[in-house]
Formats: sequence, C-alpha cells, structure tokens
Amino acid sequence: MTPGSLAPASVTISYQTAFAIHTLTYPTLVWDSSLGTNGFGGYQAWNTDELDAQDEINGFVDLIKVFFKSTTSFLDATIYTMTSAEAPRLPRTAFQLDQVGTSAATGWEEATQQTWSFRDENFKPFKLVFLDTPMAASGFAKLTDFTGLTDVLALETYVEGGAHAFQSRQNGKPAHLYQIAYTLNEKLRREYRMN
Repeated sequence: MTPGSLAPASVTISYQTAFAIHTLTYPTLVWDSSLGTNGFGGYQAWNTDELDAQDEINGFVDLIKVFFKSTTSFLDATIYTMTSAEAPRLPRTAFQLDQVGTSAATGWEEATQQTWSFRDENFKPFKLVFLDTPMAASGFAKLTDFTGLTDVLALETYVEGGAHAFQSRQNGKPAHLYQIAYTLNEKLRREYRMN
C-alpha cells in the first residue's frame, strides 16, 4: 500500500462541541461486512480474532469522551473502505453514537487542538486529533510522561492492543504513544471569530 493512505478502511466519528461540529478520522485494518454481530460488519484484529465494528468504535469513544466536556455529544460513526491507496473513500455503513463528554477540567477549550502522537511498529506516525477539548493544567506544554494518568494509559492500551483494528496510514500497528500536544487551532480560531 502507498504510505499515507487511509486504505484499506477508515472510521470517521462526528461530534458536536459547544462551538461546532467536528470529525475525527483514523485508519483501520480491512473492514468485512460478513463479520461482527451488530449488523455493521467487523474486522480481523491484529491478533487475528474477529472483532465487531460497532463494539470496537463504541469502546474507543467510551475512552475518548473523558477528554471532552459535557457540552460535547458524539453523533455518529461512518466506516469507509478504499479499493486501493489512490481510490476514493466509499462509505459502507454508519450508526449513531450516544456518548457525551465527561471531563470536569476547567481549562480553555474554544478552538483548542489536542494531538496524540503515536509511532507504529515500523516507527511511522499514527495520530489522533481532538478539537475543542479543555487544555491541560500545564497549558501548552507537551505531555510526555503519562505516569499515573489512568485515562491516558487506558486509551493508549486500547489503540495499541493486538485485539483491536487501529493502524497507521503506513499500514503498521500503533505501538508507542510518545506525546500529547496542546495548541490553538488557527483555522477554528478564525471560524469562531476569536480576537
């Protein structure tokens, strides 16, 4: 596969914060409509176990909702496939989500961007980007020591686990979370007409 592609499959999660509707997209292993038990297909995980797609995605959202305030609602998830690295993304199935954010953090959240940077097993990047999430107590300082941060470690374990279907755009299994960075997203800042 061509490096940098969302092939062979990917997930887009839509969520609404207090300020706008956003999407979070990440690549996965091959999606198979014949797998799963909830009617939305599934995956063969890295450890070759069969995995229900709806359960996999809901499990992921249950872990990320703790980084969003209660003003954030997760709306739906859409699974896409690509027949090749250069082919268009084709929507294959979708389902509603009902989770809401649970963070009690009081940091600034409007137009913020939280970027989780992983390396895959071949040292290639895998990233998750959360928008309109409260800033860490340390402000814009990058977070590299996750000792005692149970919510962070739980999400890291889920994404890197062999029983799941996350993969980098270079088709590698995520293997190591090395930093979480916080910044203001300039595009959102303009859209929100912030001074």
